[in-house]
Amino acid sequence: MLDLIERIGGNRVMLMIDGLAERLKELIRTTDVATRTGDQYLWLLLPHTPEQGCKIVLQRILEIQSLTRQEDGADLVMHGTFATGPAGIAAGETAELVMARLAGELS
Repeated sequence: MLDLIERIGGNRVMLMIDGLAERLKELIRTTDVATRTGDQYLWLLLPHTPEQGCKIVLQRILEIQSLTRQEDGADLVMHGTFATGPAGIAAGETAELVMARLAGELS
């Protein structure tokens, strides 16, 4: 994202992120939670969502990436992964470790 900020400016990137956030609100339920860590990670917590449901939400999120494309070709590049519990969480794995593992899958 830093390269995009350098290329088109922080204000335009923030407008793109705001637009994406509005679209995400349409995709997730009122019981779901979204939060950001750092400049590049958006976390969605989808309680009581089975693996297949996570796959559908992820697919829909990746589909809206094209909606962030600007006239000059700049867009937000998105990648996604997920873990479901308890099957997708190792014994003794804390929330911090799960997030670190998932972030590693995206790098």
